[in-house]
Amino acid sequence: MLKTILEPLKADLDRVNECIERECHCAHSELLKSLLKHTFSVRGKLLRPAIALCSAHITGGCSDDRPILIAAGLEILHTASLVHDDIIDNGSYRRGQTTVNEAWGVGEATLLGDWLLAKSFDLMVRTEHPGIIHGMTVLTEELTEGQFLEMELSSQRPSERDYLKMIDLKTSSLFRRACSFGAMLATQDPLIHNQLLGFGSSFGLYFQIIDDLLDVLKAPQEILKSSQLDIKNGLKTLPILKGLEIELRLNKTILHNALENGVDTSFLKSLPDYLNELGVVEMCLKEAARHRDRCTQYLDNFPSSRYKILLLSLLDLIQDQINPANARSQEEGSS
Repeated sequence: MLKTILEPLKADLDRVNECIERECHCAHSELLKSLLKHTFSVRGKLLRPAIALCSAHITGGCSDDRPILIAAGLEILHTASLVHDDIIDNGSYRRGQTTVNEAWGVGEATLLGDWLLAKSFDLMVRTEHPGIIHGMTVLTEELTEGQFLEMELSSQRPSERDYLKMIDLKTSSLFRRACSFGAMLATQDPLIHNQLLGFGSSFGLYFQIIDDLLDVLKAPQEILKSSQLDIKNGLKTLPILKGLEIELRLNKTILHNALENGVDTSFLKSLPDYLNELGVVEMCLKEAARHRDRCTQYLDNFPSSRYKILLLSLLDLIQDQINPANARSQEEGSS
């Protein structure tokens, strides 16, 4: 399904993958080359590059090779953030294969993440666009602060506002800058930039809320990464926060006690059913729908094109990862 949606960008995304391959091949260390080969042997969904390219296309900014550099740089930066996330979360499974920290070690994974971060900056600098280069520094600051906030919130019970701020920095920032960087190549019109920044921000929140649901509802083999890591590591995501809120109203303590005393395998297995029983899935989907509606509103000012249709189709695809009627049986497809 995703492959069909991204078909208008196939030629561009092929060039993005070629750019990533070329940059990885330039490494001198054989160990680093091995880590890069492992990391990119299974590619992600390329959502961030796709959004950057769509933004460039709908604003007329695809007259040279710079959109490819931006898209490749964003994918490499995203990959760096995943490598660092897996270190912090002790993740052992990502994109259907063993993580670098699990297979090689924390030291090797840390250095890999650092190299990827530096390489992403290198590609952005090659655009020779001051706004993009400055935006890249802001983006990396936001990503890092978002990770710090996540670590802080893991040791406390955050408000929904605090949690949404964290995912705005940790997740939305990449989508936001993907939209911004793509448009910067063609226009400085503040109205266009604000519309695309708004789309990217809302898209990131929408994406992460659905991802939070997938993390607690799906088995690892379904989402191709370690699942339920957030709750194991103490982070209370939106489904958990809403579950605690409902428990307080209903004078229930199952979720509260599990978080206080430490989650076990039995509790994690029963968690999807319990969250459905509490009505948490429906509540989270309503929250996600608010951000999805904002996404469509931000795109209303842009003329119809296959790239606008592509962005709207991505919203549908994200929603289709969760079918509330089947969430309890966990029979939906992978993310």
